[in-house]
Amino acid sequence: MLEVGVMDGVSSSGISALQKLQSLEEFLFEPEGNFNLVDLRLVRMCLQLLPHLHAIGYKPTFPHYLCEVMNIFVGSAMSQLDVPCTLQLRRLAVTPISQVPEHVSLPQLQAFYQTDPLYELHPLFSGGLPNLAKLYLSETDEDTLLLILGHVGRQLRTLHFSILDGGWVQLDRLLHACPNLSMLDVCTSLSPQSTSQLLPDTLKHLRTLRFYLSYSDWMPSGLLLQILQMASQLQSVELDSVMLRDEDLRAWAELAKEGVCMQHLEEVYWYLNSRDFTKQQGKRLVDEVLVSCSVHCPQMQQFKVSYTP
Repeated sequence: MLEVGVMDGVSSSGISALQKLQSLEEFLFEPEGNFNLVDLRLVRMCLQLLPHLHAIGYKPTFPHYLCEVMNIFVGSAMSQLDVPCTLQLRRLAVTPISQVPEHVSLPQLQAFYQTDPLYELHPLFSGGLPNLAKLYLSETDEDTLLLILGHVGRQLRTLHFSILDGGWVQLDRLLHACPNLSMLDVCTSLSPQSTSQLLPDTLKHLRTLRFYLSYSDWMPSGLLLQILQMASQLQSVELDSVMLRDEDLRAWAELAKEGVCMQHLEEVYWYLNSRDFTKQQGKRLVDEVLVSCSVHCPQMQQFKVSYTP
């Protein structure tokens, strides 16, 4: 790995000299605060002259604003690649995906980050990402999401996505398309739905689950319980603005007591809007779940419930 901070002072001859380092896998740098055409030219040269690199520029540890700038740099540089080429990148973040030309191949890509809204299928997903394991979509709709997952869903291990503007997702269809997920991070306006019973085979690898509902919605009766019962490897659950009805709260507490599931559950974080649980009955049942899981789930380390104003 070679890390140079910002590209200021890096010359085109310096980029060319890196061709001699055939074992170099990552060339990391920080973009300038403003979009710089010189930097863009150097990024394009990296793509053209160093196609063997696994990572160019982008680091997941960058602050958000630097990630956004870097995504623009890489996307713009890719759009200027005018001849067919095969890149060995393992992770890629671009804004927008439409800047990735169809003649650029990414057969080794493992993690893809799309930070712009995506509402149509890009040809890249149609057989061009055989090694993709992590997919991050900042905003999409259910139809586009399921269309993409129809191509890459079975190979995914991690899926993050958001569906906003009053949208939701059919969880049974999503899990059927992605039966090998170990991490699922769902951000929707309204609660996920399910038109059929969830299947154990679609949850057997799941270890981390996060639901964030921007409209603070009620989860359909029994849906979360199905996940808790069938996801035998589940370790972490985070619920943000997710409301459960009294019967589901009672059933959750009883499930924990029975000791037939949640045997690997280590942590639960539940963020509730206090106005949705003004009744003492609701808060009492939440406390019962907390106590029951803390006592009867053998791996439990933390069960935290937070009420926000």
